[in-house]
Amino acid sequence: MTKCLDCSRPCPEHNIRESATCHKHEVKLLDPADRTAGMDRIAEFARWALPRVADGAELAEVVFADDPGWGFNATFGDREKVDGKLISAALHLNVGLLGREWFDRAPFSEEVLRLLIHEFAHAYSGDHLSAEFHRGCCLVGARFSCLAARSAAQEEPWTKEAT
Repeated sequence: MTKCLDCSRPCPEHNIRESATCHKHEVKLLDPADRTAGMDRIAEFARWALPRVADGAELAEVVFADDPGWGFNATFGDREKVDGKLISAALHLNVGLLGREWFDRAPFSEEVLRLLIHEFAHAYSGDHLSAEFHRGCCLVGARFSCLAARSAAQEEPWTKEAT
């Protein structure tokens, strides 16, 4: 039986290949009472940004994990695709690895954009080694760059650190 590369556990119900990964295993979630204003702000920013950088796809869900043993800072997965085009997706952010302070950064900070560019590029491919994923990173990064310039010129709240 093939083992999931994410967790090294057998994963027959997901019909994965040796090079595939799966994010279907139990992950410890952050207690909603422990969410901070910074976390809500990054989630709101991600929901605002995704349709603008990934051809109109909507971010249906942002989930906060609190699981340092999970091994991922974040994951991104499709919820709905039509004719190969992403319609809606989910973003999982692991507070247990990123740290609570990470969420106090300005949404257009290098650290936040580095993570979101990588995750949102999965709208184009789940395979990190594919040309489609590389093109997705370039496209999403370029679109974020344009958004940042427009947002700074309009003095939108995304350009400032959390208070």
